[in-house]
Amino acid sequence: MELHCLTNDAALVRAVQKLNMGVLPVQPPRFCYRRAEKDKHRLSWAAVVDGEIVSGAAVADLELERSGLRTVQLRTLAVSAPFRRQGIGRKLVMKIIEQAKELGKGEDGDKIQGVRLHVHAGNDEALAFYKALGFVEKARVENYYRHLEPSTAFVMEYPLH
Repeated sequence: MELHCLTNDAALVRAVQKLNMGVLPVQPPRFCYRRAEKDKHRLSWAAVVDGEIVSGAAVADLELERSGLRTVQLRTLAVSAPFRRQGIGRKLVMKIIEQAKELGKGEDGDKIQGVRLHVHAGNDEALAFYKALGFVEKARVENYYRHLEPSTAFVMEYPLH
């Protein structure tokens, strides 16, 4: 398994979009994919097996918070069912955390707060996965998922400081 960056790779971005359509109950907005393809920070990755199969993917970008702090937002994480429990999701998330730490060493580094994501309140497996990686619950957002029950999301963060 190799990790391939989505930046400047339209075909890989389309393959990730197809993976997400088959795995995720809620699809991210299209801007997430456009950002992934053009991201100068190279924060979005696909796990590729045998040089062609997209087995998993993580789409992330750098976002400015209202408070003036910046976070890396993990927009999606998906691993195809036959490839689960092989460490692929963990490798994808850890790659993004490593990159966030590297960005934090730059000129604006003290302003990068952490890596954030939203998790469906009913997804106990995902909540346990992220907590095991060091993410902590920061907030609860009611009515975040309009088409899922419960509609609540937890905001999770991997703090960089």
